[in-house]
Amino acid sequence: MVSSTNLLHLNLNFNIQVIGASHLIQCCRWSELFSCAIGHSKSPVFSLGPDFSGNQPFKYQDCDLLFEFEIKRIDTRVLPGIQDLEEARSRLARSKVFVSSEFPHQEGDCPPSMTWLAVNPLEQGLEVSSLHYYSQESTAMLSRSVTAIQ
Repeated sequence: MVSSTNLLHLNLNFNIQVIGASHLIQCCRWSELFSCAIGHSKSPVFSLGPDFSGNQPFKYQDCDLLFEFEIKRIDTRVLPGIQDLEEARSRLARSKVFVSSEFPHQEGDCPPSMTWLAVNPLEQGLEVSSLHYYSQESTAMLSRSVTAIQ
């Protein structure tokens, strides 16, 4: 299940992909890879990334590139979690660029497992938001990254 598109922004070509339960944004030598699957410990985002405490976003700066990343886990077994899931889906669908992948298997009345990826151009960068929802786990992961070229 691959869904992809390209975005030309700031004279750069961004390749935007949802690959099953993962998402990938690529531009020149920079990339953001996010996957909830086990076994990606060598990925730069995970080796440098957040500790899921939610206290503050992860920040990384290299020359004139600033990358900020934050993540939130949503428990969809409880009503506030289901409402958070629906609000996130609605917000992401209104983005400038939107790609998604939904899995055919559905658990009861819950929405099917899905990966939704939204990209919004910023004056000097890019905002990427994703929703990775797993109905069989009653869990969703909501991420947001901002990449700024300074």
